[in-house]
Amino acid sequence: MSCRVDTFQEHLSWLITRANGADGDGDGGIAKEILVGLSDPTPPSLRGQSKTPVKGITFGGTVGTKVATRPAAAKEAKVSFQPTGRMWKALKEILIELNARVPEDFLLDDALGDDDLRVSLYLSCTKKKAQTTAGQLLTVLGRSLSHSDAPYTLTLADNTQIKGDVMKIKKSFGVDCVDHHPVHESMFGCIVAYMKALVEDGAIGEEEAFGNIK
Repeated sequence: MSCRVDTFQEHLSWLITRANGADGDGDGGIAKEILVGLSDPTPPSLRGQSKTPVKGITFGGTVGTKVATRPAAAKEAKVSFQPTGRMWKALKEILIELNARVPEDFLLDDALGDDDLRVSLYLSCTKKKAQTTAGQLLTVLGRSLSHSDAPYTLTLADNTQIKGDVMKIKKSFGVDCVDHHPVHESMFGCIVAYMKALVEDGAIGEEEAFGNIK
């Protein structure tokens, strides 16, 4: 997960450019042009809906906490906590846009667990034609979420709801290891086996963008 898709695309493009001996940014640079594009294939069960416009996206996360005051001795004072995390910062930005102010010295008695406080954001297209520019923007966002493990739901123009977990094709393969390190030949064999399985299942075919963009 530390190597995101966009970074991996840049690395593969740089690797191909370097292997071809093309003039460019040198060994340590980033390829001037992205030569490789990575995207999750649409599962065959959803292939028939791949051209249906997207009119809404729901996604979210959780709000965490950090220690706000730490006592010098455990018996002297009680520990306080403050909300933190990217979801909390995003929520504050939305509230500021709505002219609602959140106090900066917001102190809590206890820390928030992973499921204690959840944030849900719903983006929708209100125009009658979901193929409008607003719908195109929603589709771009939906495709960006396809590489995320966060829960999300796409609402199509026909009101069909598709959850993020069914948008991914998952298969398990065993990789041989020596001293807890994967063997390169075994990894390559798994990649070939995975691609072969995708072809046999009909998951790899003519490229179709999910939603409004064709």
